[in-house]
Amino acid sequence: MGGLSTSLYNALVGVDNYYRLTVPFAKEKGRKLACSAFYNNLLAKMKAVYNGESTLKFAFYSGHDGSLISFLACLDNTPNEIPPFASTLFFELTDND
Repeated sequence: MGGLSTSLYNALVGVDNYYRLTVPFAKEKGRKLACSAFYNNLLAKMKAVYNGESTLKFAFYSGHDGSLISFLACLDNTPNEIPPFASTLFFELTDND
Protein backbone atom coordinates (compact mmCIF):
# COMPACT_ATOMS: atom_id res chain seq x y z
CA MET A 1 0.00 0.00 0.00
CA GLY A 2 1.59 3.25 -1.02
CA GLY A 3 0.93 6.60 -2.53
CA LEU A 4 -1.86 9.02 -1.86
CA SER A 5 -5.49 8.20 -1.39
CA THR A 6 -7.94 9.87 -3.76
CA SER A 7 -9.41 12.00 -0.98
CA LEU A 8 -5.97 13.21 0.19
CA TYR A 9 -4.97 13.96 -3.41
CA ASN A 10 -8.17 15.98 -3.95
CA ALA A 11 -7.58 17.88 -0.71
CA LEU A 12 -4.02 18.75 -1.79
CA VAL A 13 -5.23 19.89 -5.20
CA GLY A 14 -7.81 22.10 -3.49
CA VAL A 15 -5.16 23.70 -1.27
CA ASP A 16 -2.88 24.25 -4.27
CA ASN A 17 -5.69 25.86 -6.28
CA TYR A 18 -6.66 28.13 -3.40
CA TYR A 19 -3.11 29.36 -2.81
CA ARG A 20 -2.45 29.81 -6.53
CA LEU A 21 -5.55 32.01 -6.73
CA THR A 22 -4.99 34.00 -3.52
CA VAL A 23 -1.23 34.47 -3.05
CA PRO A 24 -0.92 37.10 -5.82
CA PHE A 25 -3.37 39.28 -3.87
CA ALA A 26 -1.61 39.01 -0.51
CA LYS A 27 0.13 42.32 -1.08
CA GLU A 28 -1.61 45.61 -1.79
CA LYS A 29 0.12 46.08 -5.14
CA GLY A 30 -1.16 42.70 -6.33
CA ARG A 31 -4.70 43.53 -5.23
CA LYS A 32 -4.64 46.87 -7.04
CA LEU A 33 -3.37 45.31 -10.25
CA ALA A 34 -5.86 42.48 -10.10
CA CYS A 35 -9.01 44.52 -9.84
CA SER A 36 -8.29 48.09 -10.84
CA ALA A 37 -9.88 47.93 -14.33
CA PHE A 38 -13.10 46.27 -13.16
CA TYR A 39 -13.32 48.35 -9.98
CA ASN A 40 -12.83 51.59 -11.90
CA ASN A 41 -15.44 50.58 -14.48
CA LEU A 42 -17.98 49.69 -11.79
CA LEU A 43 -17.37 52.95 -9.90
CA ALA A 44 -17.55 55.03 -13.08
CA LYS A 45 -20.95 53.52 -13.96
CA MET A 46 -22.28 54.11 -10.45
CA LYS A 47 -20.95 57.67 -10.29
CA ALA A 48 -22.50 58.49 -13.69
CA VAL A 49 -25.91 57.27 -12.51
CA TYR A 50 -25.57 59.05 -9.16
CA ASN A 51 -24.62 62.33 -10.86
CA GLY A 52 -27.50 62.07 -13.36
CA GLU A 53 -25.15 61.59 -16.32
CA SER A 54 -26.51 58.11 -17.12
CA THR A 55 -29.90 56.41 -17.07
CA LEU A 56 -28.37 52.94 -16.76
CA LYS A 57 -30.71 50.66 -14.81
CA PHE A 58 -28.79 47.39 -14.84
CA ALA A 59 -25.30 46.11 -15.54
CA PHE A 60 -24.25 42.46 -15.64
CA TYR A 61 -20.71 41.17 -15.32
CA SER A 62 -19.61 37.57 -15.53
CA GLY A 63 -16.38 36.02 -14.32
CA HIS A 64 -14.72 33.02 -12.74
CA ASP A 65 -13.69 32.09 -9.22
CA GLY A 66 -10.39 33.91 -9.73
CA SER A 67 -12.28 37.05 -10.75
CA LEU A 68 -14.34 36.96 -7.55
CA ILE A 69 -11.30 36.26 -5.39
CA SER A 70 -9.33 39.14 -6.90
CA PHE A 71 -12.22 41.58 -6.57
CA LEU A 72 -12.96 40.56 -2.98
CA ALA A 73 -9.25 40.87 -2.21
CA CYS A 74 -9.33 44.37 -3.64
CA LEU A 75 -12.07 45.13 -1.12
CA ASP A 76 -9.76 43.66 1.55
CA ASN A 77 -12.06 40.68 2.00
CA THR A 78 -10.14 37.68 0.60
CA PRO A 79 -12.29 34.55 1.01
CA ASN A 80 -10.98 31.61 3.05
CA GLU A 81 -11.83 29.16 0.28
CA ILE A 82 -12.47 29.12 -3.45
CA PRO A 83 -15.99 30.42 -4.12
CA PRO A 84 -18.39 27.59 -4.98
CA PHE A 85 -19.76 27.06 -8.46
CA ALA A 86 -22.37 29.67 -9.48
CA SER A 87 -21.35 32.13 -6.75
CA THR A 88 -22.87 35.56 -7.09
CA LEU A 89 -21.83 39.02 -5.97
CA PHE A 90 -24.35 41.88 -6.14
CA PHE A 91 -23.87 45.63 -5.92
CA GLU A 92 -26.87 47.90 -5.75
CA LEU A 93 -27.07 51.67 -6.00
CA THR A 94 -30.23 52.95 -4.37
CA ASP A 95 -31.82 56.34 -3.99
CA ASN A 96 -33.36 57.16 -0.64
CA ASP A 97 -35.29 60.20 -1.95
